[in-house]
Parts: sequence; structure tokens; C-alpha cells
Amino acid sequence: MRYLMLLVEILVAFCAAAQEPDQLERRQEASERTVEEEPLVQESEWRRRHPLCVNTATADELRGLPGLTELQVQRLLAWRRQLGALLVPEELAAVPGWDPETVRRLRPYLTTEAAAPAQLRQALRAGAHTVLLRAARPLQLPEPYAAGDYAGGPERLLLRYRFRSEHLRGGVSLEKDPGEPLTPDFASAHLYWQGSGLLRTLALGDFTVNMGQGLIQWDAPAFGGAADLASLKRQGPFLQPFLSADEYHFSRGAGVTLEKGAWQLSLYASLRRLSGRIDSSATAPVITSINRSGYHRTASERAGSATLGSHALGGQLQWERGTLRLALNARWLRFSAPLASGGKPYERFEAQGQQLRHTSIEWGLTRGPAHFFGEAALDAKGTVAFVQGLLFSGGALWDAALQYRHFPARYAAFDGNAVGRRTEPQNEEGLYVGIQLHPAQGPHLEAWAEGYRFPWLRYGVDAPTGGFNGGVQVGWRPNRKTEAGIRYRCSTEEETVAAGLPMALPAAVRRRALRLQLAQDWGSWRGSFRAEGLWMDDASGPQRGFAESVLLKLPTWNGVRVSLQAHYYDTDSYAARLYQYTEGAGGGSIGIFYGSGQRYSLIMQYDLTKHVHVSVQGIRTLPISRPGGSPAVDAAVTEIRTQLFWH
Repeated sequence: MRYLMLLVEILVAFCAAAQEPDQLERRQEASERTVEEEPLVQESEWRRRHPLCVNTATADELRGLPGLTELQVQRLLAWRRQLGALLVPEELAAVPGWDPETVRRLRPYLTTEAAAPAQLRQALRAGAHTVLLRAARPLQLPEPYAAGDYAGGPERLLLRYRFRSEHLRGGVSLEKDPGEPLTPDFASAHLYWQGSGLLRTLALGDFTVNMGQGLIQWDAPAFGGAADLASLKRQGPFLQPFLSADEYHFSRGAGVTLEKGAWQLSLYASLRRLSGRIDSSATAPVITSINRSGYHRTASERAGSATLGSHALGGQLQWERGTLRLALNARWLRFSAPLASGGKPYERFEAQGQQLRHTSIEWGLTRGPAHFFGEAALDAKGTVAFVQGLLFSGGALWDAALQYRHFPARYAAFDGNAVGRRTEPQNEEGLYVGIQLHPAQGPHLEAWAEGYRFPWLRYGVDAPTGGFNGGVQVGWRPNRKTEAGIRYRCSTEEETVAAGLPMALPAAVRRRALRLQLAQDWGSWRGSFRAEGLWMDDASGPQRGFAESVLLKLPTWNGVRVSLQAHYYDTDSYAARLYQYTEGAGGGSIGIFYGSGQRYSLIMQYDLTKHVHVSVQGIRTLPISRPGGSPAVDAAVTEIRTQLFWH
């Protein structure tokens, strides 16, 4: 009742929802990889300053626009072929499948004025240079640092230089994670050319490789599921520049894409040193684990730094004409020593051996209001995994999606990232259906449902299991200054284990969650509020969680921009954790809240000159002590983050 009364009081004061942070939260909940907002913000800001011409943009360029489905891409291309160029971007509202909300959201990134042809000299002269320096450090020394468990201090440091023009991109990044020595632990550099002739793309240094629907390899950040129909299909160029701080999901070497008529050929070669553990006690050394976290803090982590060799070759041959697209993908991966599978029963079918080979065929076809897409992949043992999807548009009023996936337990996935309950496309079979209703006036409704099963064992569950999840959310934008939203979701999955038995047995876990999202603009002021309650039942009994946040952005005063954010959270355990968007100096992130406590944040931003911007953020976390709690866990923590940006 206390939580209900608090919600009622806040609802009187606020009335709207921020959609983009909510999408990031949904993606983090469904992903095993950390969601980074900064690359998305960088691309959005670039497109605001350099809008994409809708009359000359290629299919891959259109696919790079946030939240655009493949069906909308094909509808626009067909419109251009039949009726010619658009006079103004607002004409997109007449394109079938382009609803007013999509046009409004993408309008800042689009133009009808064609860009100049790609020329290297002009690209070098017209490009923009940026330098970013970021530092963060807690004022109190956490327990692992005080005990000397880590090789370095708790500060996080990042130095990054980037150059970008319409056709040429390059950059260098140096990073130090908390706990690592002061010298940069991770260095990255890239050079990326995107042309319009035979040489479509040239990538040197660090880049991401993205094939099909993620059954073989997908390095770039990608998510899917819930109500986000646009992300149900993996789409994007085969080669992309590496812009993330992720120290594992990228390739290092060279890649090229050639295009002639309806044919496109992409090839890449990668040579990397990975971190992990090698067991030399056997007759021949074997790799027992690969460190994908990027941390090198403890003695064991540092001993395994850059000890493994990784060679990769891959490519894609694509044919695309009209609304039909076919592609053949292949990848060969070799390690410096054989990759050993674990000894646990659930690890029986994991990828193993010194060489891994995968091939696949992917397809895409648009017919009227429907777009069919899918991929079928084959590993070296002859096991086939596949995914088939359908996007359907009911005009400007509604959209629907359907996806079926079949990832056998014997399919040796490695570096895949397909749409599913797990990141790796292995040991899963599922069916997803979703629908969106977006009338020109009034609330928008989104609903989804998904049933799935895991035919083999998983970590912590010694039996085949299954589950269901679904939900419905309603968003309302009564005017330009107000948004509101509510979401309900429920799920049932056998994921915990029953204790006290010789064999771990699955136990059903039921979750229900209700979220309210509200926001309002008052002139130069902006306030937002979001709250979520979680009710959970598992083998240990009922659990619950609650989290809320309030954000207030103040008017600019003497060139200083100030924003305040407060979080309150109270959950019974880590299993009842909740995800909420948190503002940050230079970009937000997704916070994981569990236990009980409060978190306050103050951000101040100031333009020193026209080209130099500084941001300072102070964060104070105040855990609420519980009986029997650890003093180290219950201690308050203060963190200072700073950022200096030059352009």
C-alpha cells in the first residue's frame, strides 16, 4: 500500500514516458551483453548534423536508421522506383507502412538533398575531428582494492580520437578498466571507407563483422524481442567500424566489400590475441576458457592476458534485385590450441576443437505488405540451425511480426548473436508473435507473446526445460510536451533448482511486472518519472522488487546545464533485480538495482568554448542496511565522473 500511495502522489505531478531509455532497458534485460548508449548517441548526433538523403540512400544506409523495419526499407525503395524522388521528407507519410510516428521520429535525420559523390581528398578536407577524455573514480576505496586483490586503482579512464566525414571514418581509443594498472590495458584503432562505386567498403584495423541473422557471427550491438518489432530481424552492413568499448566482440585485420550490379562480395581476415586459460598439464595444451569480459585485474586474469591466438577468415556473397535478397555466408576460425569443452553435462555440446567452420544461406523477400526473412546455418559436424521470420504491415495503423527459431543443442555456436532467449544460438526452440497498433490519434498499443523450450541441460538446471513470456504496453502522446506509458509483462520459466536432492531439478519461476513511465516539459524545464514493481515466485517462495526514479533537467543558467536524478529501490534478492535508465556525463547507461537503497546523481555541463565542452557528475549511493548484512556491502559509495570533449 505504501508503494501504491507513492505512485499516486507522483502521478499527480508528472504525466509522460521517455521511449528511448525504455527500449535500452528492455534490450539489457534480454541480453547477456552490456548495452552501451554512447555509440547510438554518436550516430544520432552525426545524422542530425549530416542528414541522410532519402532519395539516394542505399538499403544498407536505410537499415542503419534506428527503429526502421526491413519492410519499411523495401516499401521506400519500391516507392522511389515507381514514383521517383521525394520533394520533402514529410512525403514519407504517404509511403505504405510509414506511420506518422515513424516519420516524426526520423525527421531530424533525413533530407531530400543529395550528398556529393565520394572522393577521398574531399572526405579528408571536410571531415570532423573529435577528442574525448573521460575519467571516473569512487571516493571510497572498495574492499578488493583495499585488500590488494587488484593490480591497479579503481579509476576508469578513456582517451579517444575520432575523425569522420560522410565517406571516411577513423579513430584511436585507449582504455583502462577499474582494477587494472594505470597504463592503458586496451587499445583500438580503425580506418573505414564507404564509397559508392565498385569498392563499397574498406575496413582496416578493428571492425565488426555481421552475417545473416546472427547464427554464425554478429559482432555489432544487436538485440530483439519484447515489443520491439524492428529489432526482430538482424540487419546492417557486413562490415562496420568498431566504436564500442567491448574488448571481445570485434575483428582485427582487414575487410572489403565489392559491389557490381546486383552482386556484392564481402571478405575479411582477422588476427587477434585473446585472453583466457590454457591447461598445459595434459599431453597437449588445450584452451579451457576464454575471457570475454575484458577485465585484467587479478593475478590470474593478468596471467591469461593475450595468451591465445585467434585467426579468422570469412565472407559473404550476396545477390539482391528488387525485393529479393539471397546471400551465402562462411566463416573459418582457428585457435592456437584446441578449445576444450567443459566436463559438466550441460557443456557436452559446446564448441570444441582447434578449428571451427560454419556456413549459412540467408534470404529476404518482400511481397505486398509482408516481408519474409531467415537463415539456415551448418556447422562442421553437419548440424543445422535455422530461423524464419515474418514482418507484416497493416498500413499506417498496425504492424505484426512472427518468428520461429530452431537452434539444436548439438549446433556448435560460437560468436553468434541471434534473436532468442540466449545470446548464443544453441539449445533453444521458440515461437514469437508481436503486434503494434499505432493510430494517428490516441494511445499506441504493443503486445507480444513467446513460447520456448531448451531441449538440453543448461547451467544450474539438469533437465530440458521451457517457458513463456509476454506482455502489453500502452504509450500516449497527447501533445508535443507530454508522454505517458504503462507496461505489464509476465513470464514463467523453469530456471532455478530444487535444493537437497542428488540431482538438480527444475523449478518453475513466475514473474509479473508493472511499470509506469511519465514525463512532462514545462518550457525549458523537463521532468520524468518511472516506477516498476516485480512479483516473483520460485522454489524458495515469493519475492518482490520495487524501483523508481525521478529525473529533472533544469533550464540553462549562465551557460551551465544541470540535471538531477534520484533512484529508490527495494528488492528481496538479486533474482528480483530491476533495470532502470540512468543519466550519465556524456551518455546514459542501464543500471541494475537490487537490495535496498537510494542513488542520487548530479550532472553539470558547461561549454568552455565553442569547441570544448566539459561535464562533471557526482553519484551518491546509500544502501539501506539489513539484519545480517555485510558492512562492506552496506557502506555508502560516492563516485565522481568527468568528461572533456573537443570537436
